[in-house]
Amino acid sequence: MAKSRLKSAGTIAAAITLTLSLAGCGADTPAEEVAVGGETVVVETETPAIVETPDVVVEDSECSVEVPCELTFRWWGGDFRQQITLEALDLFHELNPDIVVSGSSTSFGEYYDQLTVEIVAGTQPDVFTLDRAWPIELGTAGALMDLMSLTPLDMTPYPASALANATVGDEIFGVTTGGNATALMINKDVFDAAGVELPNDDTWTWEEFADLAQQISENTPDGTFGIEIRPHAFLFAYANQRDGIGLFNADGDVNVSESTIADFYNMIIDLQDRGAAPSATLTSELMTAGPEEQLFGQGLAAMTFTPSNGIISSAAAAGTDNVILVRIPGETEFANPGTTVLASMFFAISANTRYPEAAARLVDFLVNDPDAADILRVDRGVPVNADIANHIIPLLDPLQVEQVNFMNRIAQYAVPGPSLPAGVGEFEPITFRTLEAAMFGQTSVDEAAASWVTQMQTALDDARAGLQ
Repeated sequence: MAKSRLKSAGTIAAAITLTLSLAGCGADTPAEEVAVGGETVVVETETPAIVETPDVVVEDSECSVEVPCELTFRWWGGDFRQQITLEALDLFHELNPDIVVSGSSTSFGEYYDQLTVEIVAGTQPDVFTLDRAWPIELGTAGALMDLMSLTPLDMTPYPASALANATVGDEIFGVTTGGNATALMINKDVFDAAGVELPNDDTWTWEEFADLAQQISENTPDGTFGIEIRPHAFLFAYANQRDGIGLFNADGDVNVSESTIADFYNMIIDLQDRGAAPSATLTSELMTAGPEEQLFGQGLAAMTFTPSNGIISSAAAAGTDNVILVRIPGETEFANPGTTVLASMFFAISANTRYPEAAARLVDFLVNDPDAADILRVDRGVPVNADIANHIIPLLDPLQVEQVNFMNRIAQYAVPGPSLPAGVGEFEPITFRTLEAAMFGQTSVDEAAASWVTQMQTALDDARAGLQ
């Protein structure tokens, strides 16, 4: 059985607070109301000890062509993202010869594990990507720069709703790289090989989806499946359909019911039993796999759930452009649509960087410069900066246009996503552990679902206590 190695942001935050407890003083400030998609949510702003700016920080004026500032930059993703990101970094150096950037990537399954060790040791990269509630948790723990304090980075194109999961009070610890939404990605080549028609995603149900996946598996060679299951990619949307904005409420507590989690796990096990999805063992092994290792990326799965920006790397891995994005099943089956428009990820700057202004110049280039957009386009989501989004439209290839068109379609009916609470970094490992226990018969499905709710609430409570 594959074991998740992801650590929660709350765990990192607690470790950082302990390690750096002598570096600054905590400050009690009131909660702030943040606008998120037309709704108002409360974000706790009471913070633990904050890192003082290191004495070794140098001014931008000390960066020169002769003695350039040296930055490190880390992200997660597959080969395609690495290729275009390194290309953008080369261009940044050409335009900013006084700054040298060393870039590197890891798989998502390894990313936060490695970052945990580095942050506690104080050796984290100068600039790195984060998602979900990580900017809030690491920012309040003193590990990140407040981007509003860095003048080279223009934050004016970004509305509060796009930054809610990186904002505490008047401090912002990350700038969104773009927007995305949960999609079902389809390899039309596999559909054609199976002789199966595409679904009507305006009306289809989860049962129709399961029947379709089984039909594809039955009409393709052994080892090819109708659906590759990656549970963390669509549990949020599945829960939203049944429980409103389902997993977490505005108070930062678990909102999803045990019965919804049990239905989700039962559906996955049923898909495996019918041969529509890979076995429990293979599903477990592939939960945190990169695009090139996933069955979809090998052309061995007709469908998979993914953030909409995943189409580019997955199609590249599969070696086909015959890939489309469709609405997930059940969007008209229940009272609530499940899909939300979210920030795909954030760029953040380490509080330990020796060159905060140079790091801000790099981040500004990545999110606000048309030359960078010519290279990065929509790989990390459709740009939130409207000027950048409009700039790249004529440059997009068919798959990128597919991504933008999907986002435009989703925006017509998607529900606003809430800001995510501290502790949400435990979502993936808890989901993996409890689903594995149910898939392998170690517990009943109902017991696994109850365990998910209990473990997730404990993680939220512990993270909240760590921020007080």
